[in-house]
Amino acid sequence: MSAEAKPPESEEHERPWVALGEAYRVGDEAAIMVGLNELSHEEQRHAMAHLTGEEQAGIVELIDPDEAAQLLEHLPEAQAADILEAIAPENAADIVEELPEEVSADLLREMHDPETEALLAELDDEEEAEHLRELTSYEWDTAGGLMNSSFAAFPEEAKVGDVLAELSGSAERYGDMDVQYVYVVDPTDHLKGVLRLRDLVLTPPERPVAAIMLQDPISVTVEDDFESLRQVFEERNYIGLPVVDEAGVLAGVITKQAVEEATADHQTEDYLHSAGILGIWLPRDSRRSLRRRVRVFAASAWWPRWRPVHRPARQRAVWPRWRRGLLCPRRPHRRCGVRTPPCHRIVRP
Repeated sequence: MSAEAKPPESEEHERPWVALGEAYRVGDEAAIMVGLNELSHEEQRHAMAHLTGEEQAGIVELIDPDEAAQLLEHLPEAQAADILEAIAPENAADIVEELPEEVSADLLREMHDPETEALLAELDDEEEAEHLRELTSYEWDTAGGLMNSSFAAFPEEAKVGDVLAELSGSAERYGDMDVQYVYVVDPTDHLKGVLRLRDLVLTPPERPVAAIMLQDPISVTVEDDFESLRQVFEERNYIGLPVVDEAGVLAGVITKQAVEEATADHQTEDYLHSAGILGIWLPRDSRRSLRRRVRVFAASAWWPRWRPVHRPARQRAVWPRWRRGLLCPRRPHRRCGVRTPPCHRIVRP
């Protein structure tokens, strides 16, 4: 059969966003879930990018909060934040409650202040809302913004056997934390020491952890900036370091991988500045973080040597010089409605 005579089923399979858009317009939640479940995470990102902002928000509101959380977790942060801003605060709060804490904090940090506060006000757990509010107050490239606030910590009087029993009994939970070190804290949660997993395994179970912990461990504070973090990890070959607040209370763990990712973002930002791109073609917004602006631009570069159809005349002499896809200057697009790249209305140069 020729390409011109493809059956409708084949066309829908190649363009799943069409079926998703139709299911949204008729309010068919079951059809939306069937369509999403047939796609990989990468295909879901691609399909959602082809939908209008209204369709994206409508789909997220129609499906269950846990399913919506899984979908948003695998979308670009800028796109997921836009969706959370577009839907009702109470629905957004239900989704945030299903997301991992560090993902929730990243998305809330990308949102505007009014929408963030409206969402936090709808959370059922006031302590969780206050904790997320604290996490979003940190700049994204500080230790507080890059840390994982989930970690394994035990009191000084705990026995080695008790610690091992807890770790093995809750292996799934601690596995999600990617535990590399176990921390020892006093009754007020001040950091006192670090336990290496090797020492735990090779120590008699009746010994207290205080006897085998490494005392006065190296730590960073929540306010430590990116340059100091990078220097620490360059000088010392650590997988991760504990993060404490100004009072010495253990607040989280920062990994070398998180710092390396932040380094890549800064390098991208430096390149865009040196090339005269950042701050010229990208929309400026005082609330949007630097990371969001950099990653939004990087997302558009997935389409090499392509450019948007709708571009101002004054830019037409400039776009062809670039062999990388650039953001559509209209946001949201008037013609296609997509609020995050890649734009689906594109042509070859």
